[in-house]
Amino acid sequence: MDYVAAVALLDRFVNFEQTPAPAGGRSWDLDAFRLFLGDLGFPERAFPSVLVAGTKGKGSVATLVAGALSAAGHRVGLYTSPHLASLRERIAVDGAPISEAEFAERIAGIAPALEGRDGVAASFRTWFEIVTAAAFLHFRAARVDVAVLEVGLGGRLDATNVVDPEISVVTSISLDHTRTLGSTLEEIAREKAGILRDGGVAVFAPQPPEARRVLSSEARRRSATVFEAGRDFTWRELGAEPRGGLFDYAGERRLEEVRLGLAGAFQFENAAVALRAIEALGASGFPVGESAIRSAFAAARWPGRFEVFPGEPTILLDGAHNPYSVQVLVRSIGRIFPGRRVVALFAASRDKDQTGMLAALAPAVSRVVFTEASALRAAPAPALLALSQGVAPVRPAEAVPSPLDALTRARAIAEPDDLLLVTGSLYLVGAVREALLAEAEPVAAPRDAVLHSLRDGSMLHPPTRGRA
Repeated sequence: MDYVAAVALLDRFVNFEQTPAPAGGRSWDLDAFRLFLGDLGFPERAFPSVLVAGTKGKGSVATLVAGALSAAGHRVGLYTSPHLASLRERIAVDGAPISEAEFAERIAGIAPALEGRDGVAASFRTWFEIVTAAAFLHFRAARVDVAVLEVGLGGRLDATNVVDPEISVVTSISLDHTRTLGSTLEEIAREKAGILRDGGVAVFAPQPPEARRVLSSEARRRSATVFEAGRDFTWRELGAEPRGGLFDYAGERRLEEVRLGLAGAFQFENAAVALRAIEALGASGFPVGESAIRSAFAAARWPGRFEVFPGEPTILLDGAHNPYSVQVLVRSIGRIFPGRRVVALFAASRDKDQTGMLAALAPAVSRVVFTEASALRAAPAPALLALSQGVAPVRPAEAVPSPLDALTRARAIAEPDDLLLVTGSLYLVGAVREALLAEAEPVAAPRDAVLHSLRDGSMLHPPTRGRA
């Protein structure tokens, strides 16, 4: 089996990242997945782990923890989701993504178990479960000392939650995936709290009061040791810059002027949460010295999350995909790029709170190009345009369905000193990022690809040639 065949096999199974998950959560528990892993020799038991759940910042926290552990000499597996360009990004050992040959080998090892077991049909498996199993197999084969696992969705029923983590980390919780996880912060926090363990250790980021009450109650019920932001560790921002910034930290140790390679003012919170998790790991046999922390944090990168591409205009990629994330993004832009006019390139999935995102984005932007990422869940660009005018009108605004055509259109209408913001969907961010990395020179804007436009309140008719 080669890589293409492995991906083709994987794509036979339902992928809830591409199609909406059932309302109210999955109708099953993790027992069948545990049986499936048993057929593979329980690879998830071959290494200690750190499990990171939350709505915002979990990927950044996981990346920082893994980087510091690796810099300290530990062999580290990192599992994240979703990916931007290649699913190989999801599985890495000491910063190196799994190779095509290795991925094919892992899927080939899984394939016999996909035939089903004890009356459970192969169709019961999901795309994410199989990729998660492949990550476990890869980490076992690589003999990692520890694996850092980002929860895919929720926590309680997520495939990553079959491990017995050394540390459970819960980053900031906000409303997202409400169709699956619940419509209130309390319901969502209850799902996230599912990663806590009896007598375990947990690190909590700052939380809204509703979420904090649920997390604290579940931690007490499980007799877990909790390190909570603001109570057990604090941080102080010293300065945010387009490519990172400086902060002080006070927890088990005190660190001054720590340089962070992740941009966005919100990343200082993530860095502090990661630092407290790193400190807690010391008691589990994974010490990390100050020099390793400083070097790893300074070198940290998390593609597609407040990622800056210099130029005229400067392009900012950020995969914010719920109202809270967009609000945080807007605040960071105001602090790091004060006074800059913002042109937005925006897409969203149909199952996201498009109204809330648009309301949060509108005050910060002067022009918007709506587009649609290449995913089954993508909202049509004309529909986003129409919705925006009822929620928080931004004019001029227009719709260009093709993401790459929309990118060239947005670049054409942006002034050299503007900030071109690409946001609303990680699928869009991934497509744009690949284009920016691959291009040799700017291309002309396809003006005839614009389906609808609003300029000074007037509607332009769509072109007769249809989609570009």
